[in-house]
Amino acid sequence: MMVSTLLLLLLAGQQAEPATAPSPPPAKEKQICRNEETTGSRMGGRRVCRTKEQWDAISANARKTMDDAMTRSPAPSVR
Repeated sequence: MMVSTLLLLLLAGQQAEPATAPSPPPAKEKQICRNEETTGSRMGGRRVCRTKEQWDAISANARKTMDDAMTRSPAPSVR
């Protein structure tokens, strides 16, 4: 009688725990590859691979740098 009670308690404890499915690994972001040419070289460039977010950040940074350079430089004087 005692053994059957222990077995029932053991089985009840196992059923109370919810079954958790393993979560899938996070999806890898797609890489976008571009060929970057080296200025002043005839040897060609190199292949650079980054995510879309990284390329967007690089473009935004370059755009901001150019905007800053354009607003800081004085206008040419007209004679």
